[in-house]
Amino acid sequence: MTTKRIDIVAPCDGKIVGPEAINDLVFSQEAIGKTIAILPSDGMIVSPIDGTLESIYPTGHAFTIKNGGLGILVHIGIDTIHLHGAGYKLYHQKGDVVKKGELIVKADLKLIAERGYDPVLIIVIAENNDDLTIDYIKDKIVACGERINI
Repeated sequence: MTTKRIDIVAPCDGKIVGPEAINDLVFSQEAIGKTIAILPSDGMIVSPIDGTLESIYPTGHAFTIKNGGLGILVHIGIDTIHLHGAGYKLYHQKGDVVKKGELIVKADLKLIAERGYDPVLIIVIAENNDDLTIDYIKDKIVACGERINI
């Protein structure tokens, strides 16, 4: 069996952790796709791939980028939908074509934490494909726009 490789870049500065470090069962168990998490040190959130912004929540806490059959969900924080957009500023809208490394959302990580929410950034490769490989180094410090898979 051949494996398919995709390259994605870090949507923010921070430290890569595995899905087991996410305090949410859907994400930690990779129920909706292969998952990587980043403990963000900066709230500038960029596109991890080239593609079309398939969806973006008006609250700013999540968006999806699609490129061909590949879809990537970027979710900023756990249960942050309950902030109703506080702490998030959108730079794009649904349907925009974006390049990897292009700013999508600015998140106020301090406000998110002060309101009691975990600001972990979650990347879900939403492609149900067992031959897809996403290898990365846990505990690696990454810069926004840096390729995160090896």
